[in-house]
Amino acid sequence: MTDQNGCPGTASKTVNVIDVRGGKKNDKVVICHKPDKQANTLTIGGDGVADHLSHGDMLGSCSLIPGAAAIQNKAIKENETELAFKVKLLQNPSAKYFTIRLEGNSNEMVRLRVVDMQGRLIEHKDKLQANQTIMIGSTYRPGIYMVEIVQGQLRKQLKLIKTTN
Repeated sequence: MTDQNGCPGTASKTVNVIDVRGGKKNDKVVICHKPDKQANTLTIGGDGVADHLSHGDMLGSCSLIPGAAAIQNKAIKENETELAFKVKLLQNPSAKYFTIRLEGNSNEMVRLRVVDMQGRLIEHKDKLQANQTIMIGSTYRPGIYMVEIVQGQLRKQLKLIKTTN
């Protein structure tokens, strides 16, 4: 997608789907009912679902089906990895340069690419490491630039605005 300034951007999200149908004819819904600390798996009619969800019950069985735990753990690990890779941009907009702080706990190398609004490659850095601060943009002309920072499968995008002195 493109914003009002013509800057491109993308996003992605992993969604894990669990079948919550229940009953002999699959015409009911399985929920995890949590009245206090003990949880019970119930199969209820569709008309009662909203009421159960409104007081904290969850869709699906309280005990995960075989294989679902592995999927859930993988999603948690992916989320932790994504949270562990952070990019901080200081002084934006800037008339001089931009400071970017790469933070993370992975040893995978980080790649940085800067393009202008016409998609032309302005700067490219390979083999950067997490927990490193870099400065870019001191020679950029005033304008808007897009930065893509990639570590393994994780990707972050930033928009830089270079102003005049």
